[in-house]
Amino acid sequence: MEFNKEFWRNPEKWIAAIILDSERNQTYGKVKNGFAIIERVPKPESGFNYLDIVKVNGPIGKQLYKDDEIEEYEAIEVEQKSDLKTYSYEAILPKSSDYFRLLEWFIENGQKTEMEFSMNFNEKRWLKGYCSSKSIEEADRILKSFVAQESGTFLVKIKRLFSNKHYNRKIRNLKSA
Repeated sequence: MEFNKEFWRNPEKWIAAIILDSERNQTYGKVKNGFAIIERVPKPESGFNYLDIVKVNGPIGKQLYKDDEIEEYEAIEVEQKSDLKTYSYEAILPKSSDYFRLLEWFIENGQKTEMEFSMNFNEKRWLKGYCSSKSIEEADRILKSFVAQESGTFLVKIKRLFSNKHYNRKIRNLKSA
């Protein structure tokens, strides 16, 4: 089966919760003909990548997403693996506008990032983020370029970038330069 953009143009479900493992780690995606495309950046420890196409079982339940009820599907196996791995990082974002600028920056650079969202942004709280990228070097470049283009509103911007490949954590300290 060919999973091109045309295939996903008319999904059965535009948004569904995709349960990735027995710990109920999940992400979101579109569902069609027993397959789902992962459209949110999954946690690195899940073993799944952003834009993986997975065979799914379900629906197996329902949950709330914003104000809507959506169906849950269980990921059975990866049908087509994406080359966009997940990396995690930590950042201080003093204002919610910094959060939205960072999300946009990743989109402008052809990738995606997800972060824990907090209504209490401040200059001392580290937030965990996940980003998609083909390599840790590319993720490093995108994060450093975001830090470099900012006008100095962060005290400390990006703390470190993690690669969770095979559960070995490779840490790189990022410094605005």
